[in-house]
Amino acid sequence: MTWETIEQHWSQFKGVVQSNWPKLSDKDIAFVAGNQDRLRIKVQQQYLLTEGEANGEIAHFLEEQELAQGTVTDPMRAPEQPPKNAPRFR
Repeated sequence: MTWETIEQHWSQFKGVVQSNWPKLSDKDIAFVAGNQDRLRIKVQQQYLLTEGEANGEIAHFLEEQELAQGTVTDPMRAPEQPPKNAPRFR
């Protein structure tokens, strides 16, 4: 999953974002409107973080969403897939 996915589906993710950063108000969420830089600014302001810390928080959030959605992009973290011709047991 990329940030573009979150931006394109902001209406589905804004509640998750607000749950992750409960100090963000509805007005803050409306300001963010799916924009990663705006989210960083608001996370920095509300949680008194440096830019790097806020970026780290957002990167961690994105990783969590990848895992939750089953869209892991890092092959080192991807679940192992059986070979195509492997027998399937139920």
